[in-house]
Amino acid sequence: HYTRAFNARRDRDGPLFRARYASRSIEDEQHRETVLWYMDQNPVAAGLVGNPADHPWGSARDFDRGRRRPWLE
Repeated sequence: HYTRAFNARRDRDGPLFRARYASRSIEDEQHRETVLWYMDQNPVAAGLVGNPADHPWGSARDFDRGRRRPWLE
């Protein structure tokens, strides 16, 4: 129902996500740091916070406070 209503409002058809999801393994530490930086910038770009460390669900808060959670290793 949602997809049909969304498409009708925007005069479009088909699935909302046409392209297939693709993932890529993180190859090295530099790539990992770039990915983390990009993810931490998303709330700033969306206007939710002014500083990545202010976003309660991002990893920047932990890095800013000197904590490294196991899932960030």
